[in-house]
Amino acid sequence: MTKLSELAGKPLLALETAEIAGTVGGVLFDAKMRTARFLKIFCDSDTEPEFCYVEFRRVKNLSSDACVIDGRGVLSYEWNTAQPENTGVMNAVCYNQDGVFLGHVRDIVLSANLVQYIQTCRGEFTPAQILSYSEKVVVFNDTGKPVKLTRKKSAVPLKRAAELTQQTVSVHADTPSAAETAVSRPSRVPPEATQVIRSPQKESSESGVYYFLLGKKISRPIKDEQGAILIKENAQITEDVIALARKHGKLVQLALYAD
Repeated sequence: MTKLSELAGKPLLALETAEIAGTVGGVLFDAKMRTARFLKIFCDSDTEPEFCYVEFRRVKNLSSDACVIDGRGVLSYEWNTAQPENTGVMNAVCYNQDGVFLGHVRDIVLSANLVQYIQTCRGEFTPAQILSYSEKVVVFNDTGKPVKLTRKKSAVPLKRAAELTQQTVSVHADTPSAAETAVSRPSRVPPEATQVIRSPQKESSESGVYYFLLGKKISRPIKDEQGAILIKENAQITEDVIALARKHGKLVQLALYAD
């Protein structure tokens, strides 16, 4: 058995090239959170993207001091990797189907690449009990019986909608009210009458993909480029601490020293 919290912060050792390929930052699961598909790796390099991925099945020695892969060539990046639907949900808020608060996700227990339990402040749940989940919220079904969700109905196909419109027009075309209320519309809207409105993009949280560090403490002080202490020992990790580490390029050290 392996816990997600035990994987976070471990170095990823590439045997073929004898180098540290990055630091484990999290696990990406399938849509039902039953199978671990990818390890998300933070890369401490100025010439590579901030993070990359390795298929979970390719990683060995998950319970050792370092996770092991045969060669660095198995790593992939966002631009060439088909991403699963959701990432791990550490610290996500948990409720049951009736809206009763069940605490927060504290850990996820794996056997090989299969999820065995999701541990919360109020107990353990299996993937089969997950009713729905996102990166911030998990809903469990604790009734012991199936709970049917109301799915969004699909829209009427355009062709069918056009047919229904034509039928409606033909039925009411000869009525006085239809003739009296008919309004002619231009076949084309003049370009000068159009206006494009762009919705502002919602800013994401500073913690972003570093959610798994929130609430942990620093076991060693982190220094800046000049050797001055940037983050003190035993400091609790908050979004401000993550933002500070990001600014000075110390995110990998923050993950390594988080306890």
